[in-house]
Amino acid sequence: MMEIPTENSPAVSLAIVEDDPATRAAWIKTVESTDGWHLAWSAESVDAALRLLEKNVPAVLLVDLGLPDGSGTEIIRRAKQSHTAAAIKVLVISVFGDERNVISAIECGADGYLLKDATSEQVRAGIEEVLAGSAPISAAIAGHLLRRVRGPTAGQAAPALTVRDRGFVDALTPREIEVLQYLAKGFSYRQVADLQQISVHTVGTHVKQIYQKLSVRSKNEAIFEAVQSGVITMGN
Repeated sequence: MMEIPTENSPAVSLAIVEDDPATRAAWIKTVESTDGWHLAWSAESVDAALRLLEKNVPAVLLVDLGLPDGSGTEIIRRAKQSHTAAAIKVLVISVFGDERNVISAIECGADGYLLKDATSEQVRAGIEEVLAGSAPISAAIAGHLLRRVRGPTAGQAAPALTVRDRGFVDALTPREIEVLQYLAKGFSYRQVADLQQISVHTVGTHVKQIYQKLSVRSKNEAIFEAVQSGVITMGN
């Protein structure tokens, strides 16, 4: 079991893989403001993380799943398979709360899984838990694991995933889906406003609501989440 450092023990090294600047900055602040921890490195992509991991293996790796050049599961897999990273702890912090992503990350070796709506204190507590040998899991994620372990009840089919199961806080309205579909096709806010015959301000309001419901922080994250869940398509 990895020990949390005492006053005279070396600081725990942590690394961060997150492409969203604001989220990455928040995680870095959490690490750097905690006594006994230090930031080894941070990366914004799978490729950069794998290169840094070869040179510097941290005690704890915080990793997002939806990265510009692939999935964070590749980083988890490589970290856990490497003999030099045998003791590394991996904590996933992602907007993706659907069963496929959760199970995939855990099967690759993730030691804990938090959703991105976790507060800084919850992230800090999650890191402390993996260091202590526990497996922090967001409450919304636990249901997926229970269903996987239990399987369908005898004589019953497994329940279909609902919008909430797929990581949504609430269902998107038809208008919000239309707005997100236009954004996915590359239209600007002004173009969406013209097509929907609404103001640019109203488009912005819809986008803010979409971010809140999907628990995301950027347009690309919102589009990725909605496409993965089948709510919108990327076709023309």
